[in-house]
Amino acid sequence: VYLHSLSDKKVSFVAIEPYFLFKNYKLEISAEDCQILGLTDSHDALVLGIVQVGKNVKGTTVNLMAPLIINTQNMKAIQCLQPQLNCDMLRYKISDSLIKLV
Repeated sequence: VYLHSLSDKKVSFVAIEPYFLFKNYKLEISAEDCQILGLTDSHDALVLGIVQVGKNVKGTTVNLMAPLIINTQNMKAIQCLQPQLNCDMLRYKISDSLIKLV
């Protein structure tokens, strides 16, 4: 997914659903974060990891430790730290999962 700011065209990034890389990815959203998002149904949450594009696939990483959570009903979004995950998920190499998919 390619996301860009509506107010500042210089702000943009690529993101990917963590479930594409990890079928068992577990997200924890606090009650406070759900309230900020206006999220009442988990099916309305779109979860995206921010991708840092490298010079090649092997250098491309995704931040799974602090994904974006978007309420698809009202388009409010936050970045939500996942402290239960280890630090390897901060800059997870996408190529590691792509090798497993092949």
